[in-house]
Amino acid sequence: MSDAGAPVRGGIYPYAGIRRSDFLVISIDSLNSAGTVVVVEVAEDAPEDVRALLAVQLGPTDPLPGRWVLCWRINYAASSRFDLSGAHGRVTDVTLAAVVAGVRATIEPLG
Repeated sequence: MSDAGAPVRGGIYPYAGIRRSDFLVISIDSLNSAGTVVVVEVAEDAPEDVRALLAVQLGPTDPLPGRWVLCWRINYAASSRFDLSGAHGRVTDVTLAAVVAGVRATIEPLG
């Protein structure tokens, strides 16, 4: 998925830490290639009261369609901690833009 041997922005990768989970990379590729990635968690479901604002549902053309990207579950890790061979694929640009907007809504005050 990445010719630099690092996760790529917009890619969804498995991570086997304390518990196995999937994460969407939101950091820029130059940071990813330098060895650190910023990610948001991908989950089976999201609380109804945060959907469409702080959680983005993956569409039919995204990897793992129907799952939710939890924009408030932001984290970082060494890029080597992600399973590149198990990559699920890259989300569409439209989905990535919605996720970035959700992350901004998580950290920036409204109004």
